[in-house]
Amino acid sequence: MLRTFARNVFLAAIAALSLLPQPWKGRLATVGLLHDCAHIGAFFALAALTFKQRWTSRQSFLASGFLFLFGVSLEMLQTRIYHNQLEVFDILDDLAGIALAALVFNALKRKGARFSAPL
Repeated sequence: MLRTFARNVFLAAIAALSLLPQPWKGRLATVGLLHDCAHIGAFFALAALTFKQRWTSRQSFLASGFLFLFGVSLEMLQTRIYHNQLEVFDILDDLAGIALAALVFNALKRKGARFSAPL
């Protein structure tokens, strides 16, 4: 329950930060490697909050697909709202974060690790 709440809050925060009004977006903008790491880290955390221990590989794959579509949707909205070019590398960074979380999750699941975190 707390994990689902945390994931939903994190989803809303990512959406809000990506669609901030232009003056604020300009002040908070990151560039270069920091920008890439922010995308990877945000979607890694989002995927980690989404995946569940009892899920099958198919369920994890579907969840990954939905998270990827969320990232693509945000990038497309930014293109429509701010009239900038579609940032394909941001989409790839989002995908890298999701894939990294899936790899870690599956490796821990295969080792039989228990997810006993309070979230």
